[in-house]
Amino acid sequence: MLAIPIFLFIRMGYDAILPLIIYLQLILIWAQVEISIRQLESFSFQFEPSFNIAEESSSIIGGNRVYIHVRNISEWPAYDVKIVRLLKNGKPIPLNSWPQNLVKYTIKCLPPKKDDVLFSFTWKDREHFIRKRVTFEIGYFNRFGNASSFFITFTETGPFIFHEPISRPGFLLNTFEQVALLLKIYRYHLKRKTRQERV
Repeated sequence: MLAIPIFLFIRMGYDAILPLIIYLQLILIWAQVEISIRQLESFSFQFEPSFNIAEESSSIIGGNRVYIHVRNISEWPAYDVKIVRLLKNGKPIPLNSWPQNLVKYTIKCLPPKKDDVLFSFTWKDREHFIRKRVTFEIGYFNRFGNASSFFITFTETGPFIFHEPISRPGFLLNTFEQVALLLKIYRYHLKRKTRQERV
């Protein structure tokens, strides 16, 4: 991107001024479009549900089961909350390889400050999930119909919920942010090297 102005000056000299002005105007329009997209996404993100989970064991005929409750801790409802994938080492587990004792539920609507059972399994399955580091991907829709997901994994102390890092839209803005970050890192190392030389 920065190579284009340099290339124009090398090839055209001062005749490159007008093409450069047009190029910079296009870059400015591009940046404004990406800023608008980010503002729209930030607006919709404030209506995104957030969740907490809890583990409950219950004795039934044939053994003990573990029930996973999901609670909507936000002010906005979530729709069609359910398991969409099981992952092992980041790779999807085929549906025919899922534990037979895994019982899945679809929560059609999870209102704010409410909880419901999302799925259940046996204690033996729980040990398998911990040992094999199985992760549950839970899908849902927000009030605008946008699909999203969060993840549940299991440890000896209980279930753990996490989300994927949010990727901000905008190739141009992301490029500028990465360049700015690299400059900050360079300045930090430069100051650190200067201080060490003084010592």
